[in-house]
Amino acid sequence: MVFRFWLCLFLQLPTSLLGGAALVPRERFPLRVEGRFIVDRLGERVKWACVNWYGPESISFTFGGLEKRPVEDVVKRISDLGFNCVRVAYSLEAHVRNPTLEEQFVKANRFLIGKTFLDGFDAGIEALS
Repeated sequence: MVFRFWLCLFLQLPTSLLGGAALVPRERFPLRVEGRFIVDRLGERVKWACVNWYGPESISFTFGGLEKRPVEDVVKRISDLGFNCVRVAYSLEAHVRNPTLEEQFVKANRFLIGKTFLDGFDAGIEALS
């Protein structure tokens, strides 16, 4: 059985000209919860524009789209579309088994061929941050 939990990763990437949520400058960290809102160090509300990036919880054990595009291109596209937050599914089963990534799922990211689930997950998180 695959267990999933969602991580919300705050991107430090440029905001799209199409709109979206502004990034929080580093000097306004840490963020905290105030009632039902997430606020910055100054108590100002933070606007989130989140997207889901599926894959690590699936049979491929890696982020979706890596068979077609380099991981950096996918992350740039997320940012260009105006998102400042990414929810990533995670598999405890894959974490425990740590399977080898198959070429068919990471063709556009040759450095990941033959690497493990944890290597691929780290590569995606590194690209996001």
